[in-house]
Amino acid sequence: MLAIAALASCSGRGAAVHPTATQGTPQPAASGEPNYHLFETAAGGKAPYVKNFERGALVYLLKAQGVAYTTSGKTGRFQTSTIYFYKGSAVRLTVTAPTATVDGVTYDIRLRGGVHARSNDGTTLTSDSMDYNGKTKLLHANGHVVATGSSGMVVTGDRATADLDLQTINISGAPVTGAMSQP
Repeated sequence: MLAIAALASCSGRGAAVHPTATQGTPQPAASGEPNYHLFETAAGGKAPYVKNFERGALVYLLKAQGVAYTTSGKTGRFQTSTIYFYKGSAVRLTVTAPTATVDGVTYDIRLRGGVHARSNDGTTLTSDSMDYNGKTKLLHANGHVVATGSSGMVVTGDRATADLDLQTINISGAPVTGAMSQP
């Protein structure tokens, strides 16, 4: 981890990044291959962040309080994580979780410990755990799934699959006990 953080600081890319501001940070060359970058913040803190690019476009930015990174397994386990998914230069979805594990080969993210996703229109999806599939660009939620639409309608179940805008959420399994639904 220290070597990676030191490299990020030397590359000039260690500047603090805000969810809606990626200008000023060098972007990778446009290609068909995804790029995965691990940085530390420039404020001298230990808070890492990860950027995932595809074809030169930012797919997601993950910020966390801490990370344990294994170079042999090419994975990072992040604590107190917030992931910002982008569509163009706008944040389309914000996901928070106590832990997030990023696979540096597939760019998949495993979120655990109670996950909360919120789209830019106010739709939310919460669950015990959630997985982001970097290839399909879908979220898979498991355990105590609750989807709340921007209108206030609530749908519950055991598992769900959703797009990154939370426009289509397919929920299955038994309803969550105690959840209320509006007509």
